[in-house]
Amino acid sequence: MEGERFSPSRSGLMIAFAIALVSITTALVTWRASMVGSSAGDSIHKGLIDAVKLQATNGEISRKLYEEAIFAQRYSITAAELKALGRATTRSPAHKRASSSSICCPRWHSFRH
Repeated sequence: MEGERFSPSRSGLMIAFAIALVSITTALVTWRASMVGSSAGDSIHKGLIDAVKLQATNGEISRKLYEEAIFAQRYSITAAELKALGRATTRSPAHKRASSSSICCPRWHSFRH
């Protein structure tokens, strides 16, 4: 037995080679799955950020629209007031008294004329 050396058989080498190949393949598949999962996580994260940005933009647009509507309403009211004041200042004093009495007391105005 002293002179005998360990000589691996051909089937033993094939089994060792198959185990090594399966181990390497499993490691590569696991690594690739991890990369795909990480990429999917990044996509989900980016999608959430985009959704939040879109919602914030829509909120800002709505706020601006309401602000513009308020400005337009105030402008219309002020323009109508100025128009009414402009008409009131261009009439004669007698006409102003007659129109103010017709506004305050329309029945008395019909009796005066």
